Amino acid sequence: MDPNEIAGKIMRARITGKGEQADKMQEILDSIKSGSALGLGGTAVVLPDIDASGRSRRALRDEKEGEGNHHKGRKRTLQSHTSKEGKEKKGRYGERDRYYKDDDVDLKELMLREKRGGEDYDKNYIRNITGNSRYKHNTMEPDFDDDYVNLDAYENRDKHRSKEQLEEKRRKSAINDYNKQSAIEANCYYCFNNKKVPKHLIMALGNAAYLMLKPKGLVPGHCVIVPIEHHSGGFVSIDENVWEEIQNFMKSVVKMNYQSSCGTVFMETQMPKHEADGVHSVIECVPVPAEMAGSAYGYFKKAINESESNWSQHKKIIETHKKGGLRHSIPEGFPFFYVQFGMTQGMVHIIENGIKFPIDFGEQVLAGLLELHDRYSSGRIKRKSFDEEAKEAKEFLGKYLKFDWTADLD
Repeated sequence: MDPNEIAGKIMRARITGKGEQADKMQEILDSIKSGSALGLGGTAVVLPDIDASGRSRRALRDEKEGEGNHHKGRKRTLQSHTSKEGKEKKGRYGERDRYYKDDDVDLKELMLREKRGGEDYDKNYIRNITGNSRYKHNTMEPDFDDDYVNLDAYENRDKHRSKEQLEEKRRKSAINDYNKQSAIEANCYYCFNNKKVPKHLIMALGNAAYLMLKPKGLVPGHCVIVPIEHHSGGFVSIDENVWEEIQNFMKSVVKMNYQSSCGTVFMETQMPKHEADGVHSVIECVPVPAEMAGSAYGYFKKAINESESNWSQHKKIIETHKKGGLRHSIPEGFPFFYVQFGMTQGMVHIIENGIKFPIDFGEQVLAGLLELHDRYSSGRIKRKSFDEEAKEAKEFLGKYLKFDWTADLD
């Protein structure tokens, strides 16, 4: 089990008064941390069965089962041609019937493989030609000549390794991913693995996500919805069960703010380097007075249209409510700024220039709408004292608890 997930369960157990259960899980967490890295200190660590991109290692392993083409003795020949009668033979007879051994895989399976993170044939080609001694010394090598396309050059090298070699490579990759992820979580402001997480600002805790007041909020009631498990790819690519809990928190916050005569603006900023740098994805929730909430849509639309260059490769604004929400509006892997108004209207902008597009774009726009320029002129807000934060948390809970959906969880 992921250490961050265990820490979340410990916190939930303490909140619900299950101290004994929390103590037992704390012992498990401490034993994992004492190992620090796989097997060190006499502690065995079970590696998560996903890679650095969040793809299932098991699924990829099953998909590549049997890919190792390293055989003792004579090399096996792939049946690739057929006779005129349609009978497959091992030589080059008749018409070409297939190029790769998995050419008979159906469309459904191919789509599933692509979703898991299919092969990048261009990367395979570059890797193969740069690592080939014949190509380095002879640019006219026919295997890599533009006029002669050898499809083997586009294949992954792993297909020429034995199963033992593949397994060892995956093991090393899993260790590297685990150590990298552990280091990121230990310093992540939103991960329970980090002792510096402001626990006094956590307002509600689900099984997969939690609600926390933002320490340097733009206005009172400014909070964030955070997945418990560290996720850096934005909510476009998050697991369905986590997204469901996030939606529940959003609905609860909207109801709470509505009772206070406020609308709610949700924002997510996924910058170009966020996923590579391991930045924890969050959704910000900002209450906006009802008399200003009506103009928020037009205010953001104007600001987005004026951002970055006029010569954009992508459409400036994609209205997500017309496409079934954020997760159906843009593909995974794109940097974006997303804003949603209540539980209905929303828009997303694909960020093309991460240098020109400010990371606090949404807060800057809201500061203008709410006329908070003096407070937010420098883009920085001074954090309140612990006592002031505790007081704000108590006031927030007084409004929120009646709408808290996590109260029905076990």
